[in-house]
Amino acid sequence: MAVLVVAVAVAVGQDGGAQPGSSSVSAVPTEPRETFGDGDPGGHDLSEEPIPSATTILDPEDEALSALHELNGQDLPTVSLEGRYAAQLASKTVGIVDPNQVAENGSHTFYAQDILAEHNHLRQRFADETRIVLLLSTDYGRQQLHEGQPLWVTFALVSDSSKEGVASWCAAQFPSLSAEALENQCVARRLNPLGTSAG
Repeated sequence: MAVLVVAVAVAVGQDGGAQPGSSSVSAVPTEPRETFGDGDPGGHDLSEEPIPSATTILDPEDEALSALHELNGQDLPTVSLEGRYAAQLASKTVGIVDPNQVAENGSHTFYAQDILAEHNHLRQRFADETRIVLLLSTDYGRQQLHEGQPLWVTFALVSDSSKEGVASWCAAQFPSLSAEALENQCVARRLNPLGTSAG
């Protein structure tokens, strides 16, 4: 027995590593991994896994137009179109050029994003003064069009809905403007039912 033990010690070596010519046997036998379906070891059929779709990137102009339509849809039902006056603060179509104003894009050409930005700015500026709404020029009166397109019109529904009351409100909000400049910034408009003059 002593000879056999010595022989084994010589074969293995003192550092526990296998010597050249010796064979090493693992204590735990390795078994082949079972595969399923298309070869996934977890048991899933990879051929049935959903393929992620590419993220849809919305065009900023389309997003702005959707936001404008949403605002209009919220505001229109709350506005009386029975001849009251309101202060018109902005009136734009997509692509319109206004030499008196600079759009968010830095030019004088207004696109949907610029119209939305202008409306939101006015909505925030006068939030404590009066209610601001967004209408289309085809929502009231004679359904005015500009080069075949309806205009997005921002109105302030001031408490005094007479023509004089709206004019006074405009003058008070923009005291530094001349009468001519005020006509381009804030003017009284009559909100009549469809098919009648807006006044």
